[in-house]
Amino acid sequence: MNVRNLGADYPWIGPTGKPLRIVILDCLYDTIHEPLTQKLLGRIAALKIEGYQKEHQYGALPLDAADFVATHLLLCEEDAGELYPFMGFKSLRLSRCELHKIEFPALHLGHGESYVNHQLAVKNYLSMVRQSGEEAGYNGSWTISPAARKNKELVRLCWDVTLMLMVFHYHTAKIKHIIAGATLNFKVDEFKKFMGFTPLLLDKQPLPAFDCDVILGGQVLLMVLERFSPGACALAEKYQKQWENRLVIADDHAFIERKKAA
Repeated sequence: MNVRNLGADYPWIGPTGKPLRIVILDCLYDTIHEPLTQKLLGRIAALKIEGYQKEHQYGALPLDAADFVATHLLLCEEDAGELYPFMGFKSLRLSRCELHKIEFPALHLGHGESYVNHQLAVKNYLSMVRQSGEEAGYNGSWTISPAARKNKELVRLCWDVTLMLMVFHYHTAKIKHIIAGATLNFKVDEFKKFMGFTPLLLDKQPLPAFDCDVILGGQVLLMVLERFSPGACALAEKYQKQWENRLVIADDHAFIERKKAA
């Protein structure tokens, strides 16, 4: 396992007085035997289930097989050497889906005739990415703990950090094409538009929002991003030092070797 403390130590204190830390858990499938990964897996599951139950009806399920091979981007409190995530989301590479024989998440966010065009548009988009020899990523499952949501200043920080994580992560990972769902009742589509996302197109026409199965019917708009906006990049740069001081948990060698063998 590779656990990397990147950059110089830079204190970042949260509202409770405890240090905050960016943690990147890349493909826990490769490091599941490590105690740190095992602790974070349980805490990520608890965060996502609690966060989704707060905003969606009972039964909404924010975890699936993709979580074992995705990259989890987390904002954590650090207390006595322990890391407690209170905001996070995941990013999943198209190449990881192909390696592990799982479906790209944007292909099954909805169902039935109302989602047929969305599936076709996603398949067309991924085909374009493959032909270009580049990488695509799915971005989703953003969650904040119910306790953190009560603090308005902390919520604003979480939105800033979310944007920063997306800008720096996708640049560092060299993922040029991103597909994401935007929940309309929380105006996530407006936040993503600021970052540079645009609605997914089919025959040059934007697709409408749909009832998302993951959140049991809430309206979601599929969006894509090719380039982050200047405003998003400028805001991300405010948190450059926090990004440089991130903790990365990964096993890069395992992915390279297994990808060759696939």
